[in-house]
Amino acid sequence: MKNLAIILVINYEKEEKEGKVFLIPKSYSFKFDVKDGANFDLTNLFNGNKELSEPMLIFLNENWKQISKEFGDPIMDVTAKKLFKNLVAFFSKVPLSDIATF
Repeated sequence: MKNLAIILVINYEKEEKEGKVFLIPKSYSFKFDVKDGANFDLTNLFNGNKELSEPMLIFLNENWKQISKEFGDPIMDVTAKKLFKNLVAFFSKVPLSDIATF
């Protein structure tokens, strides 16, 4: 995927521990848009039958926008879950006062 725009919205709560305020991520949602294209390179499609696989690859690559919209959510969800997990770990250890000044 080329030029991928992602919006990740994180819902959080504030929690006070040992006199410091921490942001605790609770849930997330995301949207994405593939701006400049996607290229599919699938091997062993249709058990290696080139007569079937080559037209399918051409179809997928010519229709990358619609394919990305239809099937991109599971791929992006894996990425969003990993990012969310890392944000939970970070925010559980770093108080808000160390991140931003008010």
